[in-house]
Amino acid sequence: MSLNALIVHRSVGWNKDSRIRKLAYTFSKKSINTHAFIWERANISLSVHPEKYLKYSCKQLLFSSKTYPRGSFLFSVIEIIQEILQLLLHFAFNKYNYIIVQNHRQVFHMILIYYFKFLFKRNCILIWDLRELPTCFNRNSLLVKFFRFSCQLPDYIWSMNLSRQKYIENIFKIKCDHFGVVSNFCERNYFNLEKHEIEPHLADFLSSSNYVHLQNPFNINRYGMNSIFSVLFSTDLKVVVSGKMSHIFIKEIFSLFGDNFIKKRCFFTGSVSEDILTSIIDNSLFSIILYNVSIPNNNFCDANRLYQSISRRIPVLVGNNEGLSSYVKKFPIGVVLAEDGRNIIDLSHGIQKILTKIKNNSFCFTEANKYLLWESNEEYIYQCLNRS
Repeated sequence: MSLNALIVHRSVGWNKDSRIRKLAYTFSKKSINTHAFIWERANISLSVHPEKYLKYSCKQLLFSSKTYPRGSFLFSVIEIIQEILQLLLHFAFNKYNYIIVQNHRQVFHMILIYYFKFLFKRNCILIWDLRELPTCFNRNSLLVKFFRFSCQLPDYIWSMNLSRQKYIENIFKIKCDHFGVVSNFCERNYFNLEKHEIEPHLADFLSSSNYVHLQNPFNINRYGMNSIFSVLFSTDLKVVVSGKMSHIFIKEIFSLFGDNFIKKRCFFTGSVSEDILTSIIDNSLFSIILYNVSIPNNNFCDANRLYQSISRRIPVLVGNNEGLSSYVKKFPIGVVLAEDGRNIIDLSHGIQKILTKIKNNSFCFTEANKYLLWESNEEYIYQCLNRS
């Protein structure tokens, strides 16, 4: 008899969600087929089967965030109700051995699945995969109690790293034996890929110059402007910026530095495929990864772009965030700033420090690439799935 898993998630890009893909791949090793049940921010409807063991279903809502201003409480409630009805209808007519509800925003989905398990007499394992910190439940005592209650329902709660798990336990004063860590490391086959050649149009821009890679730095809390400023004025390196572009951010950069200067030193790729992103990472001198440390979710972040650079043996310059700095301090794979990136002088000193270490060949990724591996999660994941 085949086993089946259901992953429930709200996404901003279903086809770029590596965690769902990695979980499905891990499940497939135990002959488990995965169905990803997703609501996309773009409110699209589709069904695709990219792998024999993985199916994506994006469900369209009658009323969604595309049809009303974001932040409207009433329509947010209407949206959640629609999602829950679609999910429960699907649950009623389909049997699953494992259900993974991703993120705290789907808390009502998780709670109702818990009770419907008993209503429909389904003996399935329920997992709450907290991909982000549930800080919204810390606003008042009632929400804290609601979150504590919610944590009692699933069979397991997964966090992205140990720092996040400890933060949740300390803030909400809970200690659950069913808490565990499933880190968002890259898979072994990503480590083992041959080096990707740079795209011709980017090679023309570079003209054999070295460059620093900034991935998705446009959010103000990622200090993208500071990174670009520090690289351009403390080195002769070029900057390649990948990710969906913010036109406001781009306009500010051109206004600050001037068109000619930016066009000579900076290249903005926009959103790119995974293969092109890998080629950008592979050929960079180092990568800068920063988050505003005053925001808990940023302080304890588990950044894909950190693991992507490390797995391709590219040094990283990171802020003093607990999530970013812990592995960089543990392994010789980069440099940690004294602050989080808001201080341009500190950032410029960090750039000079990492350049010196690169020149002296001070970085070694051997140990990191043994430890920071998606497959290191699998023993714990299988323990969860094999609960008697």
